[in-house]
Amino acid sequence: MLPQESRGTLFPDAEDLGISLYVLYLKNPDELDLKGLEDLFSGDGQSLFLSPADVREAILARFPQLKTRILFRDFDLSKDRLPLIIQEIGKELSKKSGLPLSVSVVAPFFFLKRDGITPEAPPPDQRFSGLRLFANNYTLQGIKIKECKAVLNKVYRYLSQQEANQLDACPFLAKQDGIYVVDLSFIPEQYRLDVKNVEALLNKCLKAWLITVEGFDHEG
Repeated sequence: MLPQESRGTLFPDAEDLGISLYVLYLKNPDELDLKGLEDLFSGDGQSLFLSPADVREAILARFPQLKTRILFRDFDLSKDRLPLIIQEIGKELSKKSGLPLSVSVVAPFFFLKRDGITPEAPPPDQRFSGLRLFANNYTLQGIKIKECKAVLNKVYRYLSQQEANQLDACPFLAKQDGIYVVDLSFIPEQYRLDVKNVEALLNKCLKAWLITVEGFDHEG
């Protein structure tokens, strides 16, 4: 999981794993969608939110129900590194459970690239058995979609629990440099010329997908 010069094979698929850790990096409380949030993070696996200290406080003020459901860790971009934190928290969780740990990380694309975290790197030890990376602000077409983070963070929580072949079959997902990104191919090219229009269309489509998954309207 840590950046290494010699890269091995991909981690095993999620269906072979013991327990799961969902890691979400947040720059703003607005990157969380309140509706269904409590149920979303009360299911299988453990969730870890990384954010600056002031953002953590703002999140807990807005979503106090998350305090007992989520692990929170302050993250300073100037000095903290994602692979080291994942390894530290992951070892603790795996040690308590006695089971191997799979990790899914959701963060901005170039944030993931900055820290050099990669699914191709060998795991630091036998406690780690899987790694998936999801970019919540970037597309295969090279378009930044900052206004879609709240919806994507929910969508990725569900997708992180799926098997590899299901992710490969997802019509709005693709891989770039080992990172899952949004594939806008399902939106006609003429509607992708304006970023705001792309964001609006993608949010609408993903909310419709969530209605199917969760059973309630995200516009309400």
